[in-house]
Order: sequence, then C-alpha cells, then structure tokens
Amino acid sequence: IAAHFGLDGICADNYIFRTFGSDESYAPGSDIIDTLIKGVYADMEQPVLLDPVPAVVFDNAHFMSYGIPSNALYTGNPNENKTADEVEVWGGTADKSYHIYFTTRSDTCANANKVALNVNKEVAYRVVRSLSADVSALRDVRVSVSSASVPVFDHDGDVI
Repeated sequence: IAAHFGLDGICADNYIFRTFGSDESYAPGSDIIDTLIKGVYADMEQPVLLDPVPAVVFDNAHFMSYGIPSNALYTGNPNENKTADEVEVWGGTADKSYHIYFTTRSDTCANANKVALNVNKEVAYRVVRSLSADVSALRDVRVSVSSASVPVFDHDGDVI
C-alpha cells in the first residue's frame, strides 16, 4: 500500500472543507497528499481549513502506524458545532453540528450536502488520479514537497 486517502466524511450536512495537515505525528509522505489536496481545492477556488489533528486521533492512524502516508477529506466532526466565522466562508448554520446525522438512521444520501459532495467528489477524483499516476514521491520521502513529481490532473485528465 503506497498511500491511504480517507473519503468517508466528504458531504456533512453543515459542512466545511478540511484537510488534516501533516505534523510530525504523520507518516512520512503524508505531507505530499496534503499538498495535493490543498492544491486541488485552490485550483477550484475553494477555501479549505487546515485542521492539525494529531494522527493518532483519527481513523488513518492504523495505516500511519505502519508508515503508510495518509490524509483525508473531511467536512466536519459530529461532536463539534460550526462557528459564525465558518458560516461566513461556507454558509450553513452556526452553533449546529457539522454532521448532525452521523451514524444515525437519517445518515443517508438524502441528508448529504450536495455542494460538499460535488466539490469533494472532484477533489477525490483528482487526488486519487494523481496518486495513481505516480507514487514515486511517496516511496522516496526524502523528496521535498516543492520538488515532488506527483502530477496533478484537472477533470479532463490534463496535467496542471
């Protein structure tokens, strides 16, 4: 396994766009995935919040314990509420959970935020395509992020 890219939280009903970052608790190479994620959001002119969560507290931790570079798209913790500042950026409702339906019977496609889903399916497609095309930068973690040779593709398949 060259990389793990989590896609299980991409369309919370009261979403924000987050990436987990890649502090020293992350497996080497996770920063490359983080750079790809942020690059695609930037190319799409979408704001993204860097959420520096230590790797051991989310579901990618098991992969990282084996040295597998990991990161994820994430639209909000069901145990946290959206702030007024976040409403200014992404819309939605302040002081309400990001993902009120998480793990309930109502956690269905009917309650998925379509804007978040449409943006994140594009981000997911482009990051997965980029990682699938060339994982050499992840294998050689001595490669700096600025010189990583991982291509980033637009939706038409052209390298950007």
